[in-house]
Amino acid sequence: MSQKTVQCDRLQSGLTVLRIDRPGWPVVTADVWVATGSACEEPGQAGISHFLEHMMFKGTATRGPGELDRLVEGVGGHWNAGTSKDFTHYYLTVPPDHRSLALDALSDAVLRSTIDPEEVERERSVILEEWRRSEDNPGNVLYTRSYEAAFGSGPYRWPVIGRRETIESITREQLAAYHAGRYRPGRMALVLAGPVGGDAILDEIGGLFTWPQGDDPSDPVAEGTTWTGGRELAIAKDVREVYLSISWPAPAVTDEKEMVAADVAQYLLGEGRASRLYQKIHEEERLVTTIGTHYPAHRPMGIFMVLATCEPAKAVAAREAIVREVTALATEKPAAAELARAKRLLTSHHTFGRETTTGHTSSAGYHHVMTGRPEFDDEYQDLVARVTAASVGKAVAGHFTAEQAVAVAVHPQGTPAPWGNGAEEEAR
Repeated sequence: MSQKTVQCDRLQSGLTVLRIDRPGWPVVTADVWVATGSACEEPGQAGISHFLEHMMFKGTATRGPGELDRLVEGVGGHWNAGTSKDFTHYYLTVPPDHRSLALDALSDAVLRSTIDPEEVERERSVILEEWRRSEDNPGNVLYTRSYEAAFGSGPYRWPVIGRRETIESITREQLAAYHAGRYRPGRMALVLAGPVGGDAILDEIGGLFTWPQGDDPSDPVAEGTTWTGGRELAIAKDVREVYLSISWPAPAVTDEKEMVAADVAQYLLGEGRASRLYQKIHEEERLVTTIGTHYPAHRPMGIFMVLATCEPAKAVAAREAIVREVTALATEKPAAAELARAKRLLTSHHTFGRETTTGHTSSAGYHHVMTGRPEFDDEYQDLVARVTAASVGKAVAGHFTAEQAVAVAVHPQGTPAPWGNGAEEEAR
């Protein structure tokens, strides 16, 4: 049975506080998680979650632009943020003696940003340049177009950064309204790791994290999210090899047991040089130069991706081999040794990821926001231990079929599209 590490409290405001007390650790991390991301956006405001993340560091009602940065850096602290399809989070790490400063700075930035109009325009330029760089990165193009091709409808199709036209059109008023409506206590959690102390810290947090009166929004479910099995897309870019993805629908995060079994399937198929895809397709058949798997478990449904690179002449054969190996998992039980290896590697990665304060707050915060259960992160390794060959097959059955596969390729300009004339082509 896994040891309980996360203490959960819910403040009167509705804010959830998760504490991971580690006396003697040299730093403290405070990490604010907000259950909103690009999958919660309206089509005309795609990218607003990411845009707002940028604005949280650009001045508050009492601290001008740059003051929070100087305050944090002055005590040797470091902070950053990230936006995903399902969440946004802001984290700050400081020496333990400056824990109160961290809570003050983080609450001020996340809850009381002024979203200054001049700063909005400065950040718009920064984000547009970030978007341009992402369009020049073949790996990023492959990833974003894979979502667009696989999800026939719904907000998961949209890239987190948004589209150029929406980035250019988002207004200061829209940012402020989105912040006021989405950054509500019932949809937020503060995760602390390090020497965080006893219950007295809860009063301190309650005095800093305050909100105006109002109702919390309902949990956004990406309605209308559908899968488009069998789709093929080819994108010509200035590359020398083919960047390839084959994707399948996968268990949603709400199906906890099946989600964990699919995590094991990800490690079994594509994690490390002993994985099935690497051994079969890279080593034995010599069809790819790189290969691996990626499995984000979203709320309405997950997406299981095999990502590879290969020579243009080998793309069709690589695709066929990937489909063969992945679909076989739904009908053929994995051998005991390879299943044990995958579970051992997955458990180790989860353990190693929690050996730093930022790693532990990230793991606990992610699992809490995605599942709604603060204890899930502590239970995770027990759930992995209970995965069997049969449960892996059950998790992927009905999902990992040839008909459901979606193929996307970024291929060299001047070469034929790998999928032939029947595929959609995106001119770049």
